[in-house]
Amino acid sequence: MAQSRNSASNAPSPHGSVSQAADLTRRRFLGAGAATLGAAGLAVGSRMASAAPSSAGAGAASLPATWDYEADVVCVGAGGAGYMAAIAAAEKGSTAIIFEKQPTEEGDTVLCACEMCGAWPERTLADSGQQDSVDSYMRDWENSSVWNTRYYRTGEQYSGERVLTRREIELCPDTFQWLQDTAGVVWTTFEDSSWDPQPKWETVSPRNWRATDTRIIPQLVPLATSMGVQIVYEARVSRLVTNADGRVVGIEATMADGSRVTAKARKAVVMASGSFMREAWMVTTQYPEMLTQNYGCSAGACGDGHKMVLDIGGQLRDLDAGLRWAPVEDGSYSQKMMGSWFYCGITKPQVPGIFINLEGKRYAAESIGYSFSAYEMSLQPGRKAWWVVDATGAQNTHLFDDNEVSTVNDSNGMTVVKADTLEELAAGMNVDAETLAAEVERYNGFVDEGTDEDFGKVMDGTIRIETAPFYALLETGVPYNTYGGIATDVDSHVLDAQGDPIPGLYAAGSCCGSYAEQEGLYYTGGVVQAMTFGRQAGQNAADEQAWG
Repeated sequence: MAQSRNSASNAPSPHGSVSQAADLTRRRFLGAGAATLGAAGLAVGSRMASAAPSSAGAGAASLPATWDYEADVVCVGAGGAGYMAAIAAAEKGSTAIIFEKQPTEEGDTVLCACEMCGAWPERTLADSGQQDSVDSYMRDWENSSVWNTRYYRTGEQYSGERVLTRREIELCPDTFQWLQDTAGVVWTTFEDSSWDPQPKWETVSPRNWRATDTRIIPQLVPLATSMGVQIVYEARVSRLVTNADGRVVGIEATMADGSRVTAKARKAVVMASGSFMREAWMVTTQYPEMLTQNYGCSAGACGDGHKMVLDIGGQLRDLDAGLRWAPVEDGSYSQKMMGSWFYCGITKPQVPGIFINLEGKRYAAESIGYSFSAYEMSLQPGRKAWWVVDATGAQNTHLFDDNEVSTVNDSNGMTVVKADTLEELAAGMNVDAETLAAEVERYNGFVDEGTDEDFGKVMDGTIRIETAPFYALLETGVPYNTYGGIATDVDSHVLDAQGDPIPGLYAAGSCCGSYAEQEGLYYTGGVVQAMTFGRQAGQNAADEQAWG
């Protein structure tokens, strides 16, 4: 039976960890210190986790006599959401300052492919002549629910309203246009969403644009500077300062030299601190089986914002929603990893190869998208697998273009085996030759029949593995984002233990997790959420009445 996402649940997490919601109450947080408080909150596997509210006396006592910095809006994190918030506040006439713990711009927006997937009816009409709207986008997106991580792994379906994802799509057209017209981002239209699982659910195309030439952060940084936004690097924000009324009035940060500074937020603080994917302790508290797993994400994604929000009585939402995964070349995190993603979804021809585990066996449908492909890979012996393809498939994917693949390790650090026969390929892969040959023969039969009887791979456009030379690329599944995060309302206010907005505090970006996954939809990327809600958070923060 489908359960409401707002109801208490003892259902297992997507990775099989047991929910502790039944025995964890708010009383367990009372009297806890700041570090313990954050730890307990992050251990919850339920829909919501919350800490007991900080007392008014403690907040008032912590107010500094003087402030080292002051601005109307203080943003935590110099990623996409942080920059969007600061610029939006400046556009409304407020002063803004960004604190970033790294020595330069950070966040997933820096690392990502800068691809925006959302509703932009004007551009869709110009590109293809097709009519689109917020309503039609939402109808199609709702059909992606079968690929929601929780549904995919547990069968649990979402039954609530999708208010956050709908707000995101409502904000898309204006945000996309602003990024183009004001920030100078150049969008390139593309229709091949190769990271999506098959079959596709969209009825209108295109709905995807990529900032290939300009990217996003390089456009936002000079714009912010020109508008007077101050950026303080190597400053790790560790505490939200509250006053006697429980309003957030500033932050405290530790600088690279160990000194501590404070910043007064006359109107509001915007939390844009990233996910908790880099904090191994936090991740393994929620997913114990991740203890020996490597992670891939921005270096600053250590859950700082989550801890600070818990410390003042805020909520975390859907910590058990799962993780976003990617297939990465074993022993490498090169740009070639981006190419690896594209044979795990829609390609031309579609997914021209198979995954073979270290025992020489095929184990999953290759058409389930890169995230699920990588997740399934992480369940295999050694958490690794080989992508096996023939000369035609390699040519069609272009993954090995401009690479010297004459030895086991090519010039980009990828572990690649190249052979003239499957027997020689098996030897290089260190798997049984007869097992590999049998798997390839069985798969080729599925290609001929047009039906994958083992795993249900979408076979349209696939090709046989038969043309020498043959290639095997060693991959490992790596998680890089967390779907749960800081709980907010549709206007980006951070929520307290009772579900009410915490005065003076907003949050946006991956620190909030994925609204799509939380509301039972397939995650189509975090950039749009960071851009739309980051901008909204900055605008709303600027509209606050200054407290002093």
